[in-house]
Amino acid sequence: MGASLSLATYAITFVESVVDPGTFSWVTTFENGKYGVFAARGKKCKAGLIRLKGKCRPARVLFAKGSETVSNPGSVTFTVKPTRAGVKALKKAFKKNKGLPVTAVITYQSLRGGRPVSRMQSLIVKGRR
Repeated sequence: MGASLSLATYAITFVESVVDPGTFSWVTTFENGKYGVFAARGKKCKAGLIRLKGKCRPARVLFAKGSETVSNPGSVTFTVKPTRAGVKALKKAFKKNKGLPVTAVITYQSLRGGRPVSRMQSLIVKGRR
């Protein structure tokens, strides 16, 4: 898998190869806190939550999700557009000259049936604004 970032829109473009027509779906998230929507730490919350600005908030924030159907085998390019929270986190990270760690779970389901194939990949989204 290859990936690139558009600094104009903050969208990530992925390139995949497939042997059958099918559907890609993706969910990308980033850790809340350091570059997240809120930034501060405190006492513990339930599993999957962290204390930020005095409240228990989700530990991971949605960067982007979506799906795309592929009609022909070969190389496939699709674009992942970030949520407002994703754009805000990228801007914070770039202002500090850092990369934003993003976790992508990409699932492919062949139109011929069978079990879907999922893959998790960690990316560091870097750029300068």
